[in-house]
Amino acid sequence: MMRSSFRDQRRAGTGIRLAVLLLAVSALFPGVWALASPRSFFLHFPGLGQEWTRAFPPYNEHLVRDIGSFFLAIGVLLGTAAVTADRRTIRVALFTYLVFSIPHAIWHGQHLTGSGSADRWGPVGALIAGIALSVGLLFAIGRRR
Repeated sequence: MMRSSFRDQRRAGTGIRLAVLLLAVSALFPGVWALASPRSFFLHFPGLGQEWTRAFPPYNEHLVRDIGSFFLAIGVLLGTAAVTADRRTIRVALFTYLVFSIPHAIWHGQHLTGSGSADRWGPVGALIAGIALSVGLLFAIGRRR
């Protein structure tokens, strides 16, 4: 029984695994940064001259650390899914990512702030890209036999 169960386990292909790993890194990056240096995260996220979180004062260390913990957790879940390549685990990780990302994107779409278009549209664009990638991966996993 164990043998047939193991044989029936579906594994994701390399491309899917790499895309899930990309999502994991996109969650681990802010998670580690927010936990390691919450004030720096608040003032400078996502970096490279953009300051998306600073547009939503006031600074709250507890909130930044909570967000960092969430991003770290989702990054670990996505990373685990990518490494194990188990299709069910990948599906759970992607659905979990979407449960956060869709309302997050909607909120940012309704609260556009910032001085330049990159500051205004950057967060929404980044979130929509992650959502599109996740949905595409879910379809790819469902079609792959």
